[in-house]
Amino acid sequence: EYPKAVDAFKEALRVNPEDYAMWNKLGATLANSMKSDEAIDAYIEALKIKPNYARALANLGISYSNQELYDEAASCYLKALSMNPEASH
Repeated sequence: EYPKAVDAFKEALRVNPEDYAMWNKLGATLANSMKSDEAIDAYIEALKIKPNYARALANLGISYSNQELYDEAASCYLKALSMNPEASH
């Protein structure tokens, strides 16, 4: 069902390309589809719209980790934690 979800999110973004949460959802769906490169692009789009979006930063870190880009991942995790120090996950 991931391909259908990706298509639905892309269509929603055609209507409202400034929806940072939808970019994050697209990224998560792409990541779950083992498409880390595309997921990274989607998370970066979310962060262009809302630079302090901790969830997208954390997800970006996960995708970087999946690509063994550990320095980039650590930077994302640390920035996300600095925005939300009470986060437990």
